[in-house]
Amino acid sequence: MIKIFFSIVIVLAIIKLIIDVIGNNPGPSIAIGLIIGVIIFSLYRANISKKHEVEKAQEDKEKRFIALKSALIASTHYKLIENFAIKYGTSYPEGKIKLQTLLKDRGFDFAIDEMDYLISDALRKAEYNTFKERLLTFNPIQFDDYIESFVKLNLPENTQAIDFLLMLLDEKEFKFGRFFIEDNIQQVKSKFELKHFERRLLDNNNRQVSMSDIDTMAGQEFESFLNTLFQKMGYTVKQTKLTGDQGADLVLARFGEVVVVQAKRSNNTIGNKAIQEVVASMKFYNAEKGMVVTNNYFTKAAEDLANANTISLIDRKQLSELISKY
Repeated sequence: MIKIFFSIVIVLAIIKLIIDVIGNNPGPSIAIGLIIGVIIFSLYRANISKKHEVEKAQEDKEKRFIALKSALIASTHYKLIENFAIKYGTSYPEGKIKLQTLLKDRGFDFAIDEMDYLISDALRKAEYNTFKERLLTFNPIQFDDYIESFVKLNLPENTQAIDFLLMLLDEKEFKFGRFFIEDNIQQVKSKFELKHFERRLLDNNNRQVSMSDIDTMAGQEFESFLNTLFQKMGYTVKQTKLTGDQGADLVLARFGEVVVVQAKRSNNTIGNKAIQEVVASMKFYNAEKGMVVTNNYFTKAAEDLANANTISLIDRKQLSELISKY
């Protein structure tokens, strides 16, 4: 309100100054000019002071958060954050509020945006530890071993996977830039693909199954075919019973990670039901991930539901690519 008043005064003073100059009466205008200068300087000082107050408040908030976070991590209560992150991730707002209340009762009063940071940070640490544990099952020693182990994990190509590899390499005293690492990964992938291509050329009994072949398969035949395909991809595969499978047709395991798979050989697009079944089966089989594989495509609703539950979807096009690759 004060700023608005001063702004109006300045505008009126400028108008008066113009009128006086036009009327050759500069005396009052000089005085008005000085007043305008004083007002502008006062407003400038007030803005600077306010800016410093905001910056100081933000700095104090950050210092308080760092101290409180350090105290929480040093306590046994940090396990609450870790377990919440692993079980629910960042997509359970009601649970986050309950967790905030729980921590407050234990003397850790975090704001909701600070809770977001704590949960995201704990989730990232948990994901990194899982990544590290799985990669180290290959017992890498040299730099090239780490790159080959990373490629063998067959992870989705995203920024986080590369970030985790860089973190691990840094821990092992391999100091290389991101571009160099990514270039080495592509070289190793190309080498592996070439070796696999050579094996397939030399295997006279290995006729590639076509999508037309799959379209004529019965449901159990499709499951058996996927069993073989996933074994070629490096998974240990368990095919579930025909009845009482709890929503999973295959249970995959690789590097300590369990993935449940719903196989859908169908002449129609796949809807929400398959996603719901595989989500339920994850809890039953204590799996970290779920997947639905089909010779067809998924409805938009099914894709949205899968994204909300972090379920991997392999449609006709992706399945054809996997068949060509393996």
